[in-house]
Amino acid sequence: MAQGKEQKLPIELIHHIISLVDGRSNLAACSRLVCRDWSEVCRPYIFDNYTIFLKGDNIVSRLLFLHFTTPHLSEYIAHVDLAWNTSAGFLPDWIPKCFRRFKNLRSLYLDEGITSLSSIPLPLALGITSLLSAPRIKELSILEWAIAEDSSELVAMLASCCKTLERLMLQGTYVCDTPTNSVGSALITAPPSIVFMEALRSLELFQTCHPTLDTCLRCPKLESLEIRTPTVIWQLPTWVPDGLQELSIYSTARRFVPNLGKIIHPALLAIRVSGYYPYPMFTSWIQECINLLPFPDRLRRFKIHIGQLGIWSEVPYPQLSDYGVLLRILQQLLAHGSLERIDLKIVITMEAHTRPAWEAGDQAREASKLLVGLAPLLEAKVLHAVFIFQRWRNMDLEVLWSWSEPYFKAPRKCVVTDSIQQGLKHPSSAND
Repeated sequence: MAQGKEQKLPIELIHHIISLVDGRSNLAACSRLVCRDWSEVCRPYIFDNYTIFLKGDNIVSRLLFLHFTTPHLSEYIAHVDLAWNTSAGFLPDWIPKCFRRFKNLRSLYLDEGITSLSSIPLPLALGITSLLSAPRIKELSILEWAIAEDSSELVAMLASCCKTLERLMLQGTYVCDTPTNSVGSALITAPPSIVFMEALRSLELFQTCHPTLDTCLRCPKLESLEIRTPTVIWQLPTWVPDGLQELSIYSTARRFVPNLGKIIHPALLAIRVSGYYPYPMFTSWIQECINLLPFPDRLRRFKIHIGQLGIWSEVPYPQLSDYGVLLRILQQLLAHGSLERIDLKIVITMEAHTRPAWEAGDQAREASKLLVGLAPLLEAKVLHAVFIFQRWRNMDLEVLWSWSEPYFKAPRKCVVTDSIQQGLKHPSSAND
């Protein structure tokens, strides 16, 4: 090779080097300045780790530069979080054209203010339909959406991305009292009565209840379902397949336990129950949920998260008898023979206005209660437990102490003395 001739790294090697760099770090951004080739390689990695936030007043200002000055960057945008407010003013007609360039969009988050396509300006509504039709979109989140009684608008939206969508979240959707207006109708071209979402693997339904949800969707390959129960009696949609692998249920102890149908047999069940309630209400809710599980003998992993909220100075610690009730529930589940692991997490969160009356010995005492009350499960090495005591302070959560089994963790706000360690060795002294 002649001396002085410029040697370049193969483009494949540049791709490999950049793939090892965290796109969120400055290194990826700096690497794109090396040369044009490096810039082209780095762009997808940089954009893949950032979300474009378009919130009401800044929608036009942010898209203006992108649409007219740097349209070539549109193809790298992967994540969009879109919100609207009525005071944002006029939207130009070029918005849909700008959004159509987002060919590599993979996640779309329709945030507050967008209650339906019918409630927003036509350019934005058309733009959203363009985003939903992006050929690589995989995740869609819809918050506080007003769904018409016939679900035509929602069905049309999901039909646009049903072939590629892998994750869907519906949060706080509700039935709209009025039919879709002329703007929304113009965007709906004979929507199908049923949407087959062949690619969907994960579905989150948070406080979502609509009479037509049970009839308008089909998700034959759904693997994970998360439910945040609404205030009304809720039933698992009939289209949830029997091959569902993971079921997560979030609720307060006063809400209805959902009807889980008769066909699902998940390998993992996660229950997160919270509120300002006595522990017997938590264990009763958990027991009822297990009773409604069609095939408890197929369960291999069980996760329990109890979120106790403290509103008085007295800390609402569980009693030894509460662990006894929980032990009986879990032993009944273990008797089926398939359960391999139980994860228990108890989190006590004190409100900001309280002055919790806790002492340095609380952690050792509470650890002793758990060790005694759930001893058979711990000895069988099937239970993994975490206990966290925290409080709200200056809008942030401050962890006062935490403990996990089998490892004892020192409190963050007190010193572990020999007497505290002794309390763990002699649990008979625990205050139940």
